[in-house]
Amino acid sequence: MTGRHSAAGLGRSARSVLDRNTVGEETTGLFLGLIEQARRAEETQPLELTLSELATDEFPAVSDTDEFPATTVEQEEEQHTGQHRQRWQLPAHHLLPLLLVLSVQAGLSLRLIWSNTVFQDEALYLWVGRLEWAHWLHGAPLPTGGDAFATYFSGAPVIYPPLGVLANDVGGLAGARILSLGFMLGATVLLYSVTCRLVDRRAAIIAAGVFAFLGVTQNLGALATYDAMALFMLALASWFAVRSSGRWGEPALIACAACLVLACATKYSALLWSPVVIALAVLATSDVWWKSLLRGARLVLYGAAIALPLLFLAGGQSYVSGLMFTTLSRQIKGSTPAAVVLESAYNWIGVLLILALIGVILTLSAGDRRVSWLCGILVAAGLLAPLEQARIDTLTSLQKHVDLGAWFVAIAVGFAASAMTRVNPAKAWRIPVFMFCAVLVFGIPQASTLFTWWPNSSAMTMELSAAIDQSPCPCLIAEGNVARYSLPGQLSAPSDVISSGFEYYGDFTSQKLLTGIPAYQAAIGRGYFGVIEMDGAEDTPVFDVITHALDTSPEYRLVATIPASNQQQPFRIWVRRSPVAVRRLW
Repeated sequence: MTGRHSAAGLGRSARSVLDRNTVGEETTGLFLGLIEQARRAEETQPLELTLSELATDEFPAVSDTDEFPATTVEQEEEQHTGQHRQRWQLPAHHLLPLLLVLSVQAGLSLRLIWSNTVFQDEALYLWVGRLEWAHWLHGAPLPTGGDAFATYFSGAPVIYPPLGVLANDVGGLAGARILSLGFMLGATVLLYSVTCRLVDRRAAIIAAGVFAFLGVTQNLGALATYDAMALFMLALASWFAVRSSGRWGEPALIACAACLVLACATKYSALLWSPVVIALAVLATSDVWWKSLLRGARLVLYGAAIALPLLFLAGGQSYVSGLMFTTLSRQIKGSTPAAVVLESAYNWIGVLLILALIGVILTLSAGDRRVSWLCGILVAAGLLAPLEQARIDTLTSLQKHVDLGAWFVAIAVGFAASAMTRVNPAKAWRIPVFMFCAVLVFGIPQASTLFTWWPNSSAMTMELSAAIDQSPCPCLIAEGNVARYSLPGQLSAPSDVISSGFEYYGDFTSQKLLTGIPAYQAAIGRGYFGVIEMDGAEDTPVFDVITHALDTSPEYRLVATIPASNQQQPFRIWVRRSPVAVRRLW
């Protein structure tokens, strides 16, 4: 029985009693005490009125039969402390639905973790993490002076790779993947908390469920890449953003800026959703417009004050080049038509977008412009990755990028769910059941497909290990990242594996430096490589040239042909015939 209406109702009752002089001094003191109690309760519980209530003008009402016992100062202080504690502690039965959602999400991702061998991106990040730790602890040199990874990584190589390899050292590849699952479970918890803050608890459960059960969420929770960590940091920044007003608003705003910078440093493409987090800070509270805009401006300034010194002073030119090359001024365009990119994105998160659009329509009908703007921005967040990748005609990593936007779209689904469940409260349970089933029907098979599209490499690495024992490196390996990760004892030096960017002195007399296809052909002709592994699915034009050179060279013999588990071209491994061959530095 708190809130503005209850306080106002008590005030009118008290003034009426006093004006008619029909009560004594004790009654007057009682009513004045009740007014003060209601005012204090209103100040200690400012979050009871959610955006959904503001949008529908549904406020708590005062009952004519309510009784208000007199309280002492000690009781009021105890009540204030209890109310403050309730903000952070929920009864156990309120957490059971969230725990159920998290359990299902964990099970859906865990079934994938052991279902396939290491992916190329996973192998690269974990291998780089090993090199970074060796450099920090033992002073081991990094390839090309340490700048090579920063210039082409789409995230800072000193953030996720060292963290991922720590989990890998504890639990192997499964340990690194479970770390990503932890980040994704944390993102779901934060989604629940943010939606509960903006809408209500029932909407928060629905939002958390539809996000957790998406196929792309299941996939991201089973991949040892920096995408899960970036998503978690975006979610944490959003959590601080919706708490950036009130007494602790400024510290929350600074924490939001720090988390946003860390998210963008972990994965540069997280910059795409930075305006959405800023919009949450501006629109999530009901302050006057100029205070809200000023809060957003301060968030931008805090973020710039943290990010710019880190980028230009701590990172340096290599990080600036990597950020520009991979994200801000990306010039490499793919060959996938924009329509195919958009169709793929719709297949992965289309159900979520449709449900969120219902939320936009319902908030528009409620007449609250601020809530309508917020829902519209949240839906637009889900379209950012598909539209950007359609612009550059590429499907690369789209299945990971759309999940970052889906986290925000799920909040808009919460608005829709809150409005729909109020239509018929007795049958409201049907809404989450329908939404969860709709997402799971598409999500489970999609996650299985996404996690098996690369071939199982266990048989290939066993044959490759035996071949390296016969003929030492340097080795030309199409699955170079997988080989480095899987065979660290045999391929310890970065120069042991060549997979791209090869240079070779083909003409000993003139010392002419060859690059590209001519370099490969000349090196194969002179038996430079100890072992060669080729996979036609990696780079078909190069594969055709190299296999033709191997077929015509007397220096090599084919020792293994391993069928691919996903119906792609098989792995093929060649070994140099003679133990000693003419070699030149490259």
